[in-house]
Amino acid sequence: MGRRVTLSLEDIFKKVVEDHRGGWCFELNSLFAWALEQLGFEVQMLAGQVGRQEGAPVFLANHMLLRVDLDEPLLVDVGFGCGLARSIPLLPGTQMQPPYDVSVSELSDGYLRYSEHVRGEPATYDFTLEPVTTSYFDDACERLQTDPESPFLRTLTAQRRESHQHLVLRGLVWRVIGQERTEEQVFASQEQLLTCLNEAYGLDMPEIADIWPDLLRRHEELFGSG
Repeated sequence: MGRRVTLSLEDIFKKVVEDHRGGWCFELNSLFAWALEQLGFEVQMLAGQVGRQEGAPVFLANHMLLRVDLDEPLLVDVGFGCGLARSIPLLPGTQMQPPYDVSVSELSDGYLRYSEHVRGEPATYDFTLEPVTTSYFDDACERLQTDPESPFLRTLTAQRRESHQHLVLRGLVWRVIGQERTEEQVFASQEQLLTCLNEAYGLDMPEIADIWPDLLRRHEELFGSG
């Protein structure tokens, strides 16, 4: 949509809380960290790289996640899609959070890997336990809004995690990912897209119709015109 977002907590609060919008990891995990801290929890920001190959020579951080210490350290992440419906121990292991299997594992090159899997290839990111601050993500926040190859510029997405399913809109393809099956629909009209955004995500955004030609063009690039 061409709208810039910032790492300002004030801007994020207005967007998410007052305007009832979503956001990406930098916004949602920043806001959630602040809320947890107001409640007295001890929170650390951590940096991750989505889709990193084990042993890659460069760690290009593009994801924010949280560590919260209670009786044990916990991985908390409200900004990755997301398979996580609740926190998980920040230790190697796997658990079921329907419809996903989610896990933390140790890699041979010293990184930890978070993985979520339901059907097909898992979605992953690698991270370390070195604490960072919000400003650490300034470059990534700028890069992901300006790089023509950024997935956030190339593909419209809206996602919502419910108790046992995940609602994922990417471009014109809408998927309802459940434990037993994934239902898929390809939108053929602006009206279908706007209805989905309103009914599934609570977003009243008629201006999305302005980029309909771009969405059609991107869909044809990925899947062909047939």
